[in-house]
Amino acid sequence: MTPDQKRRFFLISVMIALVALVAADRLGVFGGADGDAAGGGTAMDEWLSAGARASDMQAEVDQGPEWEALLASARGSWESVADELIVAPSAEVASARLRRRVQEAMGEFDLRLTVSEALPPRAPVDGEPLRIVGIELSFDALNPEQVYRLIDRLEHLDSLRTNIPTLRIEGPGRGVRTGIQVTMSLQALAMVETGRQS
Repeated sequence: MTPDQKRRFFLISVMIALVALVAADRLGVFGGADGDAAGGGTAMDEWLSAGARASDMQAEVDQGPEWEALLASARGSWESVADELIVAPSAEVASARLRRRVQEAMGEFDLRLTVSEALPPRAPVDGEPLRIVGIELSFDALNPEQVYRLIDRLEHLDSLRTNIPTLRIEGPGRGVRTGIQVTMSLQALAMVETGRQS
């Protein structure tokens, strides 16, 4: 073989190898165009994907101050009612404390409970120790003024956030011979701290 023939043979071999490499790349052997669908990717695709992820992370970082402000606001809302909660080791103890506060308020107006029953506690937010506790109570009063003053007092008990969801008043001529019969339910917010002794 002459040097010219050797060179020609070498160039043809290189050309055949290049054609084989291009064909293999097109068939996805090296993760080329058809390999992208199979989970592979070119360096350019990986670079663009990394750029998109970095852009998403930067957007989340940019929202950081907004989230911190929202968290501070929520924390402030929680702290604003923290002093108005019945803190107790259980919902039952919280209901008993609410009943005691009601009896104290009724004593200010010379009223006495005739019936009281604890209502089932409810959790307004799942997984949180906050509970809505309540009692249903009945009492007799001599005049409407006592009833209205007691209702106002129960709605504004010191250091308690309360609510009166139901109220029924029956007076003379409506099945009651003398005085006034009142049946009502009273709810309050409680923080149940399991393991707390008090």
